[in-house]
Amino acid sequence: DARGKTCGSLLSLFQCKTQGGRRFLRQTLLQPMSCVSSIEVRLQFVDFLLASDERLSAVQSALAVMGDVDLLVSRLVATPRVYSESWCRTMIKGLLQLKQVLAIAPVIAEQLAPGREAALVDSLYLHFADETRYAEVRRVIDNVIIPNISASENRAGARTHVAFAFHGGMDEELDLA
Repeated sequence: DARGKTCGSLLSLFQCKTQGGRRFLRQTLLQPMSCVSSIEVRLQFVDFLLASDERLSAVQSALAVMGDVDLLVSRLVATPRVYSESWCRTMIKGLLQLKQVLAIAPVIAEQLAPGREAALVDSLYLHFADETRYAEVRRVIDNVIIPNISASENRAGARTHVAFAFHGGMDEELDLA
């Protein structure tokens, strides 16, 4: 409904792991494809994924680790009205999450490689396998964030990771903290 509730709707029949998945499912149900060739391309991709339980499981696991990339990127590029401590924590968590997303991209590319004859699979493969696209972002993150620090799902771990995420000497105030 208009308030975003799905109880009793067609959306309640499906389960998505991320907000991005829920948004995509909602959009697909509210505005279904009408172009036959687009539908066939998507079905070809689904057939490719379903042809191997191992592939499907690996892609599902990788996508679950990635989380809501749309929301992540929008948070990282948005300019806040006020630069607060909360905003800083969100940015650090976002960088740690982006680091995880970039690390998982080659895993997805590896799973998509066997199906490259399909147009959509090839397009996604090229997107995830393009190391040059992500190299500069990785370099910047690695210059700022300690390499073995990663995002954490639990609160205590997340606080620790935020507190110790940066290399020393980046900022005097961060070094004091």
